[in-house]
Amino acid sequence: MDAVCIKGGWDVIIERDEAERLTGVLVYHHRKYYGFDLILMPPMTAYNGIYVLPVDGLSKYSFASHQNKVTEALISRLPKHSLYYQQYHPSFKNWLPLYWKGYKETTRYTYRIDSKEGKEMLKKGLRDNLRRSIRNSEKACTIVDIDIDTFLSEAEQSFAKRNKPMPINKAVLRKLCETFLESGHIKIRASKHAGTGNYHSGAVIAMDKKTTYYISSFFHSEAKPTGTMAHVIWDSIFSSEGRLFDFEGSIIKEVEFYFRSFGGELTPHYRIFSVPNPLLRVGLSLFKPNFFA
Repeated sequence: MDAVCIKGGWDVIIERDEAERLTGVLVYHHRKYYGFDLILMPPMTAYNGIYVLPVDGLSKYSFASHQNKVTEALISRLPKHSLYYQQYHPSFKNWLPLYWKGYKETTRYTYRIDSKEGKEMLKKGLRDNLRRSIRNSEKACTIVDIDIDTFLSEAEQSFAKRNKPMPINKAVLRKLCETFLESGHIKIRASKHAGTGNYHSGAVIAMDKKTTYYISSFFHSEAKPTGTMAHVIWDSIFSSEGRLFDFEGSIIKEVEFYFRSFGGELTPHYRIFSVPNPLLRVGLSLFKPNFFA
């Protein structure tokens, strides 16, 4: 959160049970916007919000009751705010306590792949043209680690050639890499052509104990062979044994189709929001600020 909250700050609310055992946390980013107090998603962050810790030995009924109690306690202790918007991790399954408090929800989707299924089994789930792209790229290119300066330079060239704005917050991505590259929680992978030495595509991935997350990428559309981005992602899925690979979703039709081609499981997650300030509600109906992106 220190790395991504370059505007405003962040805080965490902690809930404990009668025995002082941790039961849940609510992590949130806060900032000011024209005098309004906002709770928002930090840039280049897919998931945030409430995490209810598992409890051994509880029935489904009892755990649902536990979730409700912890969620209500956490959300009730948020500081006064004009707007609340967070995207919850797919592991958060029950937003009913938020609904009862007047919050609203929009379901988003990601694709997730379990690398424990093994490379050969997962290869059968690849779309045919994607499988061919990976095979062709493996013959001509190798996957290497690159630094953040090289990644950003290649990304700027890539998007400029396609006359598209670069959808990367460079300051945040640089800070993330400076914070986590040394510990191995972030890697920057690139497809390097064996003959020319040129980089054809690249991706930034982040890792925790259970999951590898797709963060950002670039590709040079004119480079041959095509489809090297698939090679980078495919290699990254298996770069950390035993982890899930989370594409972090997209509602852009073409991007969703591409992610789906890898054969992952369509996985919902919640986008929770509330605008208790009536003046801001009117303003949002007239203007479209980019902090919902």
